[in-house]
Parts: sequence; C-alpha cells; structure tokens
Amino acid sequence: MRKSVKRGLRSNERLFRSIFEYAQIGISVFSIDRHEHYSNRAMRQILGYSEEELSHLEKWDEITHPDDRVSCAERYAALLRGKREILKDADGKSTDMYGVSQDITEFKRLQPSTSLILKVRS
Repeated sequence: MRKSVKRGLRSNERLFRSIFEYAQIGISVFSIDRHEHYSNRAMRQILGYSEEELSHLEKWDEITHPDDRVSCAERYAALLRGKREILKDADGKSTDMYGVSQDITEFKRLQPSTSLILKVRS
C-alpha cells in the first residue's frame, strides 16, 4: 500500500512539474515560509531573467513598475496577515503565493490603433 501511495505521489509530482515547466503562460510560485521562489520557462522568457535572478525578492521589487510597487507591497502585507484568500496551512497561516503572466506584446501589435483607423478614414 505504501509503495502504491509513493508511486502515485511521484506520478503527481512529475505531472505538476511538466505542466508548470511547459505551460505557455508564465507561472511563478513563492513559498512564504521558506522564502523560495520558482518561475517556469515561460515566465523567465517573458521577463528576460534567469531562474537564479528571479529567485531573489529584490529582483521582483526592481522589475515591478514603480506605479505598482505600493499596491503590490500592500497586497503582500495583507497576504501575510491572512487577509487574502490563498493556500493556508492547518493553522490558517498563508503558505504560498502564485503569479500568472502572459506576454501580450504580439496581441497588442496586431490590434489596430485608434489613430491608425482615423488616418485610414481621412
């Protein structure tokens, strides 16, 4: 029975790792209690940083747009106080924080701009 459970856990872990690493959207996971950060391949490509660089919280502060830093800090503080819905342990303490990002550069490039439409019509 134990071997079967261990096999199942290993299988689930492989599945999670495959989904995490090969997803087409950027995914980041921050373990609050261990202060460890993981980013998948897509996140590293979108941001242009290595896993090592993104493993430091200081880098995230640096790459966050200045207009968003205060609100991000407030959300993080609320998370640590247990005021935001997130994965929690048996004691109700927040354990992990997740982020999902998608590169919309190509999408934005393909969208007609208002000024372009006006120029075509004039």
